[in-house]
Amino acid sequence: MKPWLSEPRGRQLEAFVGVWDIKTSRYQTTEELIIDACTLFNLLGVSGAALWSVEETASAIEALGKKERAVRARENRILIAVESDDAPAGKRADAPITEEALEKMMADSKPQMIDGADMDCSGELDIDPAKLLRKVVSAVISADQGHILYEFPEVLAFFGSRIPSRAELSGHTGVDERMFEAKAKWPNLIPGTPT
Repeated sequence: MKPWLSEPRGRQLEAFVGVWDIKTSRYQTTEELIIDACTLFNLLGVSGAALWSVEETASAIEALGKKERAVRARENRILIAVESDDAPAGKRADAPITEEALEKMMADSKPQMIDGADMDCSGELDIDPAKLLRKVVSAVISADQGHILYEFPEVLAFFGSRIPSRAELSGHTGVDERMFEAKAKWPNLIPGTPT
């Protein structure tokens, strides 16, 4: 039996999520359902939202109203469906990251504190998307794998960087040719752009 079904409003919370073609059978714990419900309806920005009870979460979602729930769920569904078979066609994890999606994630970025106990950490973990992106990019560069970032123009743009042309780097030594090779493969590169 699903653990949240024994709690007040558990069926309602499951319905709020399930109505968006998200298989609630994938949830093993009540906490997983609450976190995804808060993500789906963009409630994670509220301090401690991911730690609410089933009843509090269902009440917060209900308070949004039907129209606002629909707007938020359509915008955020991919955030919880991308790592499962629930993802809409063409939106699976291998779908390219768009500049618009990255901008939305950064615009909505705010501290999102979760209990670190599930990760064997004491205290809280901040899962703010902007801070996480900076940490990941820093880790990639620190591991001497910065060339991987050449493949993502939207990530370079976010950090105020770009790949210069060969002409701009003429006379410089130690130029990493991998950046020109990666740029030439960009699917949205303007035809005829010099690399």
